[in-house]
Amino acid sequence: MDDVCQLAELAEEQAVEQGNSNNEIESSQVSLDLEDDDIEIEHHNDIKLEKVPYTDNLFQHKFEFNRNFYKSIVGFKGIILERLRNETKTVIRVSKKKRHVVITGSVQKRIYHARRKIDQLIENSKKKSKYTHFISIPANTYEIRQNFMKFRESIMSVGEVERTGFCEGMFQKPEKLHLTICMLHLVEETDQEKAIECLCHCKTKIIDPIIQKKGPIVIEFKGLKTMESDPTKARVLYMQVHEESGFLQRISDAISDHFIQQGLSRNDHDGVKLHLTVANSFYMTRKKIENVKKHFDASTMLRDHEETHLGKIELSTFHLSNLFAKSRDGYFESVSRIKL
Repeated sequence: MDDVCQLAELAEEQAVEQGNSNNEIESSQVSLDLEDDDIEIEHHNDIKLEKVPYTDNLFQHKFEFNRNFYKSIVGFKGIILERLRNETKTVIRVSKKKRHVVITGSVQKRIYHARRKIDQLIENSKKKSKYTHFISIPANTYEIRQNFMKFRESIMSVGEVERTGFCEGMFQKPEKLHLTICMLHLVEETDQEKAIECLCHCKTKIIDPIIQKKGPIVIEFKGLKTMESDPTKARVLYMQVHEESGFLQRISDAISDHFIQQGLSRNDHDGVKLHLTVANSFYMTRKKIENVKKHFDASTMLRDHEETHLGKIELSTFHLSNLFAKSRDGYFESVSRIKL
């Protein structure tokens, strides 16, 4: 009888409080696109159902989820969860504390469908989630740091440079100079482990075969550019990346593609744009300092530093870097790294 009581409690706990009239607009905008009379379920072999004890025709499916996605499943005041329950005609219990979801119903295909829609809600939330890590190539050698500081002094020594909207706080820190291969959103608890495995896979299957066949890859940083087509409204300054063989671009694209295929990155761009960021207005605006412009006029900078050379590095490592933590040397904290 305990199991019967538990099932009754399960249903009772799903009586989610409905929002007032101000929430009706949000509720009407939540669409799960469920068709009750024509549900086709695919690829549910990995969804295990259990017969609910002491019942004739009730089944349940239980699975764990990352509590970061609790709001994505439940919605504001339970609107999304209530709509999902009504449209699939299942009882759904979401426990943030225990980090699991229990779906109960009398029709198996409706349980499968409810699970699929919850998976979709989580995936949609992932696509909107902020980046947490990235694959990087450090470019903070002593030579490059010294040349970068000379470049920085040259920019700031120009009279009235701040009238262009630029300020010294927009410069990258010398110890953080790097190439970004791809941005990652590691939100699940197992995502870091998966990302480490992906990086090792890239070394074995992508990087090593090319280097073993073609030899060392030398990267040169020369010539100032802006990300924006209009230099008078620049936000990002970067040094161009020169690598004669083209293998760095080939490796970078392949690594990015692999992480996208594994669901750890997003396909935001067509190929990797190799560049060494030296200044970004975002570095100041994120500090919420008043009267800081979001863009600046880089016309004079581009003209004066068209041939500026920061140095060269030999490709020797890739880092899985934490975007919001730094190591003792000032570079981004490394979750994992591979040496070539």
